[in-house]
Parts: sequence; C-alpha cells; structure tokens
Amino acid sequence: MSIGSWINNEEIVKKCVPKFAGMAKDKRYLFKADTLAELADKTGVDKKNFFETVENYNECCERGVDSEFFKSKDSLVPINKRSFLSRCTRSHGA
Repeated sequence: MSIGSWINNEEIVKKCVPKFAGMAKDKRYLFKADTLAELADKTGVDKKNFFETVENYNECCERGVDSEFFKSKDSLVPINKRSFLSRCTRSHGA
C-alpha cells in the first residue's frame, strides 16, 4: 500500500516546488496520471477514501479555510486540473 504525501496538478508543482526536477528522477515514489482514478490505481490507495479526501480538500479551497491541515488561504489550490502528481512516502513491497 502507498501513502501519498501530497497530490496536486503538474502545473502547480512545477511552478511552486523547486525540487521537482530531482524528485521526478525517482520513479518509485513519484506518480503521474491524467485522472484521479488512474492516480489512485498507480499509488495503490483506497479509491473511496482518496476521492473523499480530494473532495474535502477542494471544498476547503472553495471556502478559503483549511480546517484539517491549516494551510494559509494563499496556499489553497484545488486539485482539479490534470496531469495529477503524487509523491508517496511508502510503496507496496518497499
């Protein structure tokens, strides 16, 4: 089972994460997909929980308040544009 440490769209990651180029070299822990369903399959997470988590986060973005992780309003970017990326901290069999 994989545990995603973050998911986002590729455009935002490339713009905001300077270490992206280095992280992309390790294909064991960085997953890219055109749909959230495909990303869930690639990472091995439970789809129901995954979709609920993304939906809850996107609702926080709409409200401008992150009541779970307390990110600042400026840091809230909805996860709704493809390509989607996930960096996992642990993967099945690792």
